[in-house]
Amino acid sequence: MRSKSVFAIVLSIVMGIVSVPVVPTNSGVALAAGPSLSAKTLTVRVGKTKTLKVKNTSYSAYFYISSGSSRIKITSRKEKKITIKGVKTGKATIKVKTYITAKKTKTLSCKVTVKPKQWTCPACGKVNDKNYCPNCGYPKPGSTTPAPSASTSPSPTPTATPEPTPEPADKLSDTYLYLSLNNTYYFQIQLYDHSVATEFYNRVASGKISRFNMAPLRDSNNDQIEKFAFVNGGFAECRSSKKSVKKGDVYLYGSDVLKLALTDHEATAYPTRIGKMLDTSDLDRALKADIEGKTIAVFMKNIS
Repeated sequence: MRSKSVFAIVLSIVMGIVSVPVVPTNSGVALAAGPSLSAKTLTVRVGKTKTLKVKNTSYSAYFYISSGSSRIKITSRKEKKITIKGVKTGKATIKVKTYITAKKTKTLSCKVTVKPKQWTCPACGKVNDKNYCPNCGYPKPGSTTPAPSASTSPSPTPTATPEPTPEPADKLSDTYLYLSLNNTYYFQIQLYDHSVATEFYNRVASGKISRFNMAPLRDSNNDQIEKFAFVNGGFAECRSSKKSVKKGDVYLYGSDVLKLALTDHEATAYPTRIGKMLDTSDLDRALKADIEGKTIAVFMKNIS
């Protein structure tokens, strides 16, 4: 009997030890973070796409554009992910509604910036997203800005075809500048007698403007009819009473595009005439020294 009692006591002790629950000091299980987006801000270019996702949730999510719906569009949707596409430049906001629990919701947001489409300048090869190449002034291909009628390439123009101004813009003055082309030929330029031509002279004389890398503008026969460059800062306008330009004319198209006419032709808007080349006999020879179609033009007060 005694041995049975001892056995029962030992058995009860062993069973008690086995039944004691083991509580780990470190379970290794972290509390899951709340729902969040893969990005709080996104930048996308016009025509390109980006993906936005919801993280840290087992629930599905509803995405919608809360502002700027004309600037972006959602091109594909999945349970926790969308793809957006840039439509036009500007700002937009995407909001996302998801769940923390079966009854508790959370709204997230992402600010989207849409930037212009990038393009490669055909004149100098620079990649940029401006309306004109910042390196050489060449206009963006496919731009909605109308080009001169004699050319197949787009060219920056005023926002509207202007009417001639009352100021006499076609009278020549007794002031001259010199123009060097490709560092080989020098041409004397007689300036017109109006305030814009005087301002141009003053900027050249003070060194504010001097050197331009002028890109070509061609007609439908692929012949160069003009050289042009973008002018930082721009000028006021003093438009001529006629649209025709002659070989060797230097003028502004709009307020910030400087042009040198290589042929006699009709412009599509009234130009602001800066000056005219007194002798064009060496102009064609000077242009043969162009580098990859670009002309180095340097305006100077005197020939040093």
